[in-house]
Amino acid sequence: MANWSLRKRIILLALTPSALITLLLGSYQVLNRIEERNLLLDQRAYASTIQIAAVSKTLLALDDNILLKELLRNALEEPGVRAIRLYDQQRRLINRSGPKMIAVNVADQQRLGDGIQSYSSELTRRYSRPILTRDLIIDSADKAEPIGWVEIEYDLHSLTLQTYRNVIISVLLIIASLTACLVIAIKVANRFKSATDQIGEAIDNIIDGDYETLLTVHGNDELSQISNRLNLLSDTLLQLNIETEYNIEQTTGDLRQTLETIEVQNIELDIARREALEASRIKSEFLANTSHEIRTPLNGIIGFSNLLLKDITDGRHRDQLETIRLSAEGLLAIINDILDLSKIEAGKLVLDNASINIREIIEDSLTMLAPSAHDKNLELILLSYSDIPACVIGDPLRIKQITTNLLSNAIKFSEQGNIIVRIKLKEIHDGQALLVISVTDSGIGLSEHQQLNIFNAFTQADASTSRDYGGTGLGLVICKRLVEQMGGEIGLDSEPDKGATFWYTLRAKLPNKVASLPPMDALVEKNIGLYSCNSAVSLALRHQLEGWQAHVYCFNSSEELIHNDNNIDLSATIIIPDEDELDEQTLTTMLANVNQRYNCRSVVLLPTAIGSHYESLFGQDQCIALSRPAPHAKLYQALDTISNDYDLIAAEFQQLSEDGVKFSVLAVDDNDSNLKLLLVLLEDLGMHVTLAHDGQQALDLCDQQRFDIILMDIQMPVVDGVQATRAIRIGNSPNRTTPVIAVTAHAQAEEKRNLMQAGFNDHLSKPIDIAILEKTLHTWTNSSQFIEHERKSTAPVSPQIPTANAKPVDIQLCLQRANQIPSLAVDMLSGILSRLDEDVDHISQNADSQQLQTMIEAVHKLHGASCYTGTPALQSALYELETELKSHCQDGLTSRAGELLGTLKTAAKALKQWHQQCDLEVIFEDVQRGQKAN
Repeated sequence: MANWSLRKRIILLALTPSALITLLLGSYQVLNRIEERNLLLDQRAYASTIQIAAVSKTLLALDDNILLKELLRNALEEPGVRAIRLYDQQRRLINRSGPKMIAVNVADQQRLGDGIQSYSSELTRRYSRPILTRDLIIDSADKAEPIGWVEIEYDLHSLTLQTYRNVIISVLLIIASLTACLVIAIKVANRFKSATDQIGEAIDNIIDGDYETLLTVHGNDELSQISNRLNLLSDTLLQLNIETEYNIEQTTGDLRQTLETIEVQNIELDIARREALEASRIKSEFLANTSHEIRTPLNGIIGFSNLLLKDITDGRHRDQLETIRLSAEGLLAIINDILDLSKIEAGKLVLDNASINIREIIEDSLTMLAPSAHDKNLELILLSYSDIPACVIGDPLRIKQITTNLLSNAIKFSEQGNIIVRIKLKEIHDGQALLVISVTDSGIGLSEHQQLNIFNAFTQADASTSRDYGGTGLGLVICKRLVEQMGGEIGLDSEPDKGATFWYTLRAKLPNKVASLPPMDALVEKNIGLYSCNSAVSLALRHQLEGWQAHVYCFNSSEELIHNDNNIDLSATIIIPDEDELDEQTLTTMLANVNQRYNCRSVVLLPTAIGSHYESLFGQDQCIALSRPAPHAKLYQALDTISNDYDLIAAEFQQLSEDGVKFSVLAVDDNDSNLKLLLVLLEDLGMHVTLAHDGQQALDLCDQQRFDIILMDIQMPVVDGVQATRAIRIGNSPNRTTPVIAVTAHAQAEEKRNLMQAGFNDHLSKPIDIAILEKTLHTWTNSSQFIEHERKSTAPVSPQIPTANAKPVDIQLCLQRANQIPSLAVDMLSGILSRLDEDVDHISQNADSQQLQTMIEAVHKLHGASCYTGTPALQSALYELETELKSHCQDGLTSRAGELLGTLKTAAKALKQWHQQCDLEVIFEDVQRGQKAN
C-alpha cells in the first residue's frame, strides 16, 4: 500500500466506508425480515389455534363430527397450513385434515403462551394448543382441564423462498450501491489525477526553462487554485529570466572590458618584470665582476703580506703588516659573501651532485675552525648518530660553507663553554634521507624580535652587534638561500643570554649503488681509557667508541686515571688534558705514569695551536698526538695503530730500508703489459717488486708480508683497488699503515677526493712519468735513494693528453713510456694491437645495450693500456669518451658520447691499418740504432 498511487488511495478511501455501511445495513435488513417472518407465523398460528379450539369445543360438546371435519377442512385452506389434527383428552386422534404430519424433534420445543407449544423441523413447524372447557382465554393450562388438543402444521417452503428473495434483493441493492460509489470515486480520482498530471508536466516545463507554460484546470476547488498559483509562478520566473539574461549580457560586456584592461596591464607588468630582471641581472653581473676585480688585488695584498711577515722581524712594522693582512682578509670575506649572494640572486649558482660522507664534511669544517675556537678556549664537539647513512648525494662545498658559517657565528658570539654540532637522521623515504644538522653555542642568544629578521640580508641582531663582533649580516641569508636551493629548511631556537641553536635540514638522495665498506672492527672488545674534564667531550667520544664496540672506562681527573685501584687491562687511552695540564712537564709526567700504570700508549688530543709542537716532543713509544676535534677516521686509525703497535713495526722496516735493505713494493694491475712496465721501472730504481693481478691476490700477499709501498690499480676483476685498499686499512693486515698509491688512467677531481677518503695516500696518472714516480716514492718512504739515483730516461714524459688529430703511433713516445727498452715497447704495443678489435667491439655492444657501467669499465681498461703505448690518437679518443661517460651519462648514452665512440672506432681503424703496413721490431731497432749513432 505504501507504493500505491494517489488515485488508488482515493478510490480505496471512497469505497471502504460505503462498503462497510452497505454490508451492515443489508445484513441487518435480512436478519430483521427473517425475524419478522417467524413472528408473523407464530401470530397466525396463535390466532388459528384459538379460533379452531373455540369452535371445536362446541362441536365436541354437540358431538357433531361432520361440522368438525368441515371446520378442519376450511382451516386447511389458510395460506401455509399443511395439516390439522384434533386429539381428545388422552391424546387420541379424533379427526384430521391434510397429509400425514412430518416428524419433529420433540426436544426442540418452544412455549408461546396460553399453553401453545411449538415444534420445528427442517421443512415444517407444528403448533399444539389445548381445548379448554371454559370459553375464557386463560394464561395457564393449570387453571382449567383440557378436553382435547389441536395441532396445526405449517409448511416452511414458501416462507424460505420469500426469505431467499429478500436476501437476493438486499445483495443486489448492496452491489448497486457499491458500484455507484466506485463509479463516483473513479471519476473523482481521474479528475484529480488529470489535474496532478497537468501540474507535474507544468512544473517539469518550468524546470526545463519553459516559463511560458500555461496550466488550465477547470473548477473552483483547491486544484484550480494550485494551477493558478503555478501560472503566477511561471510568469514571475519568466520575468526574472528576462531580467537575468539582461544582467548577464551587461555583466559580460563589463567583464570583457575588464579583461581587456587586465591584459593590457599584464603586458605592461611583463615588460616591467623583464626590465626588473634585466636590471637585477645587470646588478648581479656588476657585483660579480666588481667582486672578482676586487678579489684579485686583495689576494695579492694578502699573499705579499704573508711573504713579508716571514721576513720582517721589527715588532712595530710586523704589527702594522699584520693589521693590513687582517683587514684585507676581512674585506675579502665581505667580497666573497657579496659574490655568493649575487650568484644566488642571479640564479647562476649550480649545485654539485657527488657522493659524500656527511660526517667527514662536517669534520672538515670543525678542523678548519678549531684554531679560532681554541683561541677562545671553546671546545668543538661533534655528535653523529649511528643511523646516519655512510654516503649521500649532495654538494660538499656548499654543505661545508653552510656549516662553516654557522660554526663561525657560534665561535664569534661565544666566550666560553662548548659548541656542539649534531647530525641526526629524521627519516628515509623514497630513496631520500632527511638529515638535520644543528649547531648549539653558549653565546649571547637572541630575543624573539631579533629572530624575526636574522635571516634578512645585511641584518644583525642589533646595531651594536656589527660594532662588537663585526660582519656584514650576509652569512645567514646566504646559508638560507643555499639550504632552500637544496630543498631544505633553516631555523633557530634561542633565548637571550642562554645561547642559540641554529639548525638546517638536508634532503639528500641515497646512491643507487654504494660500495660496501669493510667493517671498522679493530677495536671490538678492546678496553679504552678516556680522560677528559669536559663532560660533553667525554660523552661524544664515549658514544663514538661504543659505536666501534669498544669497552670505555671514563676518568674525570688525572689523579683518578693514574691512581686507579681497579685492575683494568687497557689497550689504549685517550687523554684530553685540561688547560692547566698543557705544559710540557705536566703532560710528559702524565703520559709516563699512564704508560707505566697500564702498560699501554695514549692518544693525546691537543689544541690545534700546540699540536704540531707536541707531535715532535713526544716519542712514538709514549703516544700519538692529534689535534682536536680529531676526525673519527684518524682517531680510529690512531687507536688501532697503538693497540696493535703497527707504527713501531713500520719503524723497524723503515730502519732496515735505510740500512741498505731494498724497499719492497707491491704492484697491482690486471693488465700484464702494465705490470711488466712497472716491474722494469721499479727494478731499475733498485726496488724489490712483487706483482699481483687483482685485488684479492693483493690482499692475500698483504696478509703474508709487509711492503714499504703499494701501487694499486683501480678497476680490476674479483676485487677492485678501492675495496682492496679499504680492506687493508681496516683489516688485520701488517700493511695497515703502508702508503698505498692509486695508479689510474682517468681520475676526475671528485674521484681523486673519493680515493683519498677510501684510504689511498696519493695517486699517479697513467702514463707514469718516471720523475713523478721517483718523487712519489721519495715522499712516502722518506729516503734519499731516489734523489741520488741516476735516471735512465732522457726526458720526463709529459702527462698531458694528446690531441685528437695526433698520428696513430709515435715511436719516440713508445720508447719513452717503455723506459727506452725497444723490446718492452714492442711487447706493449703488440699486446694492445692483438686485442684492439675485440675491445672496441665489446665497448660498442655495451653501448648498444645501454650497459653503461660495463662500458665505462671496458673503456677505462683500454684507456689504461693505451697510456703505456705511444698511440696518441687512440689515447685521446679513449680519454674524451671516458670523461663524457663519467660526467654526463648517468641516465643514458648522450649524443656526444655517440660521436666520441665513432671517433674511437676511427682511431682504432687507423691504428690497425698502420700495423698492417709496418714491422714493429724493425722500426724500433732502427730507431734505437739511430739514437746510439747520435
